[in-house]
Amino acid sequence: MKKLQFIFSALASLSLVLLMTACPGSVEPGTKGDKGDKGDTGAQGPQGVAGQTGAQGPTGTANVIYSDWYGPTFNGGTAWVGTTIGSRLVNSFAKTAGAVTNNILNQGVVLVYARLGSYGTTYGLGGNATVLLPITGTATRSGVVQTESWYAEAVTGRIDINFQNSANFWSASGMSTAYRFRYVVIPGSVAGGRKAAIDYSNYEEVKKAYNLTD
Repeated sequence: MKKLQFIFSALASLSLVLLMTACPGSVEPGTKGDKGDKGDTGAQGPQGVAGQTGAQGPTGTANVIYSDWYGPTFNGGTAWVGTTIGSRLVNSFAKTAGAVTNNILNQGVVLVYARLGSYGTTYGLGGNATVLLPITGTATRSGVVQTESWYAEAVTGRIDINFQNSANFWSASGMSTAYRFRYVVIPGSVAGGRKAAIDYSNYEEVKKAYNLTD
């Protein structure tokens, strides 16, 4: 009987030793191993979905030149001068325009807009209308229909405004000085300078596209 108790006692002691040895808190940390080799690069994942196209930014005005509003004897414009070509009287006035160079005439765009005020109502235009030259209209005087033409000519360093009446009704001295004009010079080097999407006859659209200010 005592021998059996001794065996149980010995086994209990051995179990206690094994439990103490297996306890994590009693194990000394081992020496840190060497760093392993870098693994191979994994396969490339599938391409993500394309993002939405951003809104187009505003058009810049770099190199686009425009004048202040001017007129005959106003803001740099000369007085009306009458010239007879054949049997037709042409009334003209000039405005110095240094931005109109040979390069512009060959590769760029020169636009000229007019504000004819109340006289524009003769052609069915509103009193505040801004129109792109050239324009042609008719006026009936004493039962006679007269055709009138307004057009601009750009030459190196200058822009001429011209007026013709089919009956030579207006002399240069009778021409009003209240009309106003503006030129816009778009160099051929400006990206999108000749914008097919812009209606150049619509002054408000051109004003917005090139950030013109009145």
